[in-house]
Amino acid sequence: QNVLRVIENQIGELTPPNPLREGELTPHKPLKEKELTPPKPLREGELTPPNPLTEGELKFSPEATEVFDAGRELWKYYHSQPNCNVNASLYDIREHFQGRNDKGKMNNKSKDESYMKLITNLRDKLKRLAQKIEPKVYEYGFLKE
Repeated sequence: QNVLRVIENQIGELTPPNPLREGELTPHKPLKEKELTPPKPLREGELTPPNPLTEGELKFSPEATEVFDAGRELWKYYHSQPNCNVNASLYDIREHFQGRNDKGKMNNKSKDESYMKLITNLRDKLKRLAQKIEPKVYEYGFLKE
């Protein structure tokens, strides 16, 4: 029974409170005005509400653009190979060129020199982008120092 009580307490901490169970919403306690405010109406011809992240033109930093370009070059090279998977992810592309050892673990390198240059370039660009992003991760509170 003690174990069950501990589990119930942990589950209770993880689940949001139920307003009906907690007595927050009853016929005797009406909704607040902000809870009654309807969402903003859609503009004429819109099927979904506007998305502030995609309204207007997205602008990427030079570092992010370099990552896109390096990834595109690797993608082009992979798709020039015979029997490529048109839906391949980066992991699939790496597996294609690097192969696996006897234990099933992906090899660290490939014998294909062009691939090695392209993947090294992509990794370098990703490291540069990560260095640019790192201070913002702490500044905006995604991670604590």
